[in-house]
Amino acid sequence: MRARRAELRDVFHEGDESVVMAGANVVRLSRLATYLLEQMADWRSSDELAADLIQRFGDPPNGDAAAFIRATLTSLATLEIVEIET
Repeated sequence: MRARRAELRDVFHEGDESVVMAGANVVRLSRLATYLLEQMADWRSSDELAADLIQRFGDPPNGDAAAFIRATLTSLATLEIVEIET
């Protein structure tokens, strides 16, 4: 799977978090999702993104970074915040 940031209508940053407007959705993003979104100006593989997140935040609680990234990207795609290709 690979992903990139979708065209966002507006972005507001406060500290490490952000609020984005994508399509008709206004969503507050956690600091992890904000960081992830900043890494996706262009297409990135889920493996690359997982490595970035592990380097920045450490291993996820369940230890499966690849599954965590796939689930996160799928959720963000549903909200029109990112585009994904499988």
